Amino acid sequence: MGTELKNLKLNVTQIALLSGAHRQTVNNRLKNISPSGGNGSNLTLYSLTDILAEFVRPPAPVNHEDMNPQDRKAWFQSERERLKFQLETSQLIPAEDCQREYAFLCKGMLMMLETLPDILERDCGLTPQATSYVQKVIDDFRDRVAAELASDKFYEEGKSINDDEN
Repeated sequence: MGTELKNLKLNVTQIALLSGAHRQTVNNRLKNISPSGGNGSNLTLYSLTDILAEFVRPPAPVNHEDMNPQDRKAWFQSERERLKFQLETSQLIPAEDCQREYAFLCKGMLMMLETLPDILERDCGLTPQATSYVQKVIDDFRDRVAAELASDKFYEEGKSINDDEN
């Protein structure tokens, strides 16, 4: 049965009947498939394996710039509604909320790191040289975090972590 299905060839009308799609839709989906039989003038046959491979593949996304004005308006309205729905169901977080929470977390972490050398010196008996080394490592880390956050795309230009809470 496997070889029978692999060798099966169908025309557009047969594919449309089997799939329940309109003939024009079938023609559009088959434009990337080369015919595997037929007489060339009015009968074009396609291999079942090629048809299935093409139909399983999702259609290419449509560029909204190529749409006519009514379709473009409908697309943007649907996108706006999708975003509103995602916001209402907490699937989408506003950028300001994300920035505020991220700033809160970073500040807490950095405040703890600032006190770490004193804690290590007091509780663990760290030497002053080792304490200054730990302080230097923490300062370098803090500067790298600040530089990374300043270059991050989700922060508005000119805004830093400290601006959010002050």
